[in-house]
Amino acid sequence: MKIATAKRIERLYQLTPGELMKEYARLTGESYYTHNRKSLIRKIAWLYQSEDSKPLSQMALDRIEELKNTKARIYPHPDFQIDIPDKIMPKKVELATGTILRKSYKGKKYEVTVLDRGFLWKNNIYKSISAVAKAITGTHWNGKLFFGLK
Repeated sequence: MKIATAKRIERLYQLTPGELMKEYARLTGESYYTHNRKSLIRKIAWLYQSEDSKPLSQMALDRIEELKNTKARIYPHPDFQIDIPDKIMPKKVELATGTILRKSYKGKKYEVTVLDRGFLWKNNIYKSISAVAKAITGTHWNGKLFFGLK
């Protein structure tokens, strides 16, 4: 991969999803709506890298012209990989046994203790932090989001 292309790809990690969608539209001429940054960065990175392989043969250019006005879309090969830095895909949050999670919710304060085999709240052991969040709120929650771990 060319150094200039690597720098262009690195710049993608600084862009918002809206900016990534605009860049994809600029490159392909078609809109693409998603909240999945990883997928969008992967598609754009593939397009950048495919530009490195130019000039194309006349046969390839003719085929591109032929497909230009069809509904054919360009997708990366399933094996295409790029490294996503930790700043985009954070590592799994590990909670040490004995950690106490505190949360204020609807004017009440809650404390949950992390155990080796789950989470302790009100003398009940829950398998997941999301189960505790559901017990507190009465609705489904992402436990990490509810307790501010995400």
